[in-house]
Amino acid sequence: ENLYYTPQQKYTSNSKVTEKVQAAYVMAQGKVDRIGYLAGVRFEQTDVSGSGYIRGPLATAAQIPDPVARAIHDYNNPVTHKGSYDRSFPSAHVYYEFTKDFIGRASWSTSFGRPGMATLAPSATVSETAQTVSASNPGIGPQYSKNIDISLEYYFKPAGLISLGYFSKDIADYIVTTQIGTIGDGANNGFGGLYSGYTLSSRINAGKAEVDGWEFNYIQQLTFLPGLLRGLQLSTNYTELKAKGNFGGTNNLGTNEIAGFIPKTANVSLTFNYKKFGSRLTFGYVGNYLVTYNANPTARIYREELGTLNLGVSYRVSPKFTVYCDATNVTEEYLSFYRYVPSLFREARRMQSAVIFGVSGRF
Repeated sequence: ENLYYTPQQKYTSNSKVTEKVQAAYVMAQGKVDRIGYLAGVRFEQTDVSGSGYIRGPLATAAQIPDPVARAIHDYNNPVTHKGSYDRSFPSAHVYYEFTKDFIGRASWSTSFGRPGMATLAPSATVSETAQTVSASNPGIGPQYSKNIDISLEYYFKPAGLISLGYFSKDIADYIVTTQIGTIGDGANNGFGGLYSGYTLSSRINAGKAEVDGWEFNYIQQLTFLPGLLRGLQLSTNYTELKAKGNFGGTNNLGTNEIAGFIPKTANVSLTFNYKKFGSRLTFGYVGNYLVTYNANPTARIYREELGTLNLGVSYRVSPKFTVYCDATNVTEEYLSFYRYVPSLFREARRMQSAVIFGVSGRF
């Protein structure tokens, strides 16, 4: 038994985050001739508190021979953080009926994305040699976005839709990891008085970004086909994005320089329904994108484009119960990665097919 590890885990695995949200909203909607509208504003106030333990200066076995006592000395350093933020979110949406089946829509809205709970729980990684602390930030706020959406939609009879849309997002207070400054003195320095003079790095709201893109959708039930083929339905969508902004560095970054940002995606799905039987064949496409950013372009890691095929079948046993079987990535495609340019292969990961059986109920 590792007598040091066991009591250490009692502290490092013990953290708590409480997020309290209060909200109110007012809205109005209506229609005048061919114009419909919906407008309103929502107000939210969020209070966050987090508590946990961080590692203090490590004692040596010579200083504290008892491993249990040494673990308590090293990790029994409770810290508590609190933060709060409030914001109002106005929005306005309108649509115009050119004809009964042809509709144009436009909207302006505001939204936000809260930070993950792991970011809010107190934690810290300390280097005594470099005198640095990399810590979480329980007081961090959300990312805010102002959005514009415009689309044209045409509806087919008896069941079908084709649409083309443009959207734009202006993101502020982007969550980035950066060097904040020097940790101060005193018991209220955020670390229980520890690490005075160390350099602190953490996640803060400091970046900004602009995202815009186009989206095409087509859905139609092929009722014009003869016989059993009338149960077929075809649906496709394609999305292309562009982005630019500052995500914590000194330079503005573009679409292909933002880790995790996927510029192109597409899906094609063919479903078939006949009485109690249903089936679905779906092909999903994800374009190549940056996985790991590095200031040196030759060290950046990209994932190659990937297409996967999924298959699902179902049978409705009764109006309330359906049994189904889904198979993902039936051709077992590989995830392939390269460095800098596609010819510099880095690694490939095999993704095995997964088969899932289940029962769904409706009550």
